[in-house]
Amino acid sequence: KPTRGKIFFKGLEVFPDCKGLSFLRMQVTLVHQNPLLFDTTVEKNVEYGLKIRKVPRKERKLRVNECLKTVGLEGFQRRNARELSGGEAQRVAIARALSIDPEVIFLDEFSANIDYKNRVIIENIIKSINKEFGKTIVFTTHYRDQAYRLSDNVIHLFNGVPVTSLTKNIFRGMIKKTAQ
Repeated sequence: KPTRGKIFFKGLEVFPDCKGLSFLRMQVTLVHQNPLLFDTTVEKNVEYGLKIRKVPRKERKLRVNECLKTVGLEGFQRRNARELSGGEAQRVAIARALSIDPEVIFLDEFSANIDYKNRVIIENIIKSINKEFGKTIVFTTHYRDQAYRLSDNVIHLFNGVPVTSLTKNIFRGMIKKTAQ
């Protein structure tokens, strides 16, 4: 819960005691830096969120295939998810997030611990998801160049506080806190 202020999503206050919190949770998803993939096939990993939402099997299969194609992993359906490279695993996690058709996708350090080749692939996937599917994507990164390359809006944090100073001043320790 926020320590102060309010959080709104589509006009609904998220906390405290939000009546539509479960509805709001269905509108967003999070892809972790080190995604947990189930010890089963790629297809079953991507299908999971659809299955618990009781999406019919035929539609699940179509959506899984579409999402794997979007992340460049078509043909990976029968592969064991735990045997993938770090970049491939991250792409499966993004496909799994995309399969449930959220309005907002949160990505936590999506390019940490993966090689440059996969970082470029995933950056292109993110741009595609935003442009072609109209998804809002919020991500954290330690790579300033990546943040500016991919984002419409960049918020810098210094000691956990949003700052308005120029980036070069952040590194010198001369900051202005944003209005609270």
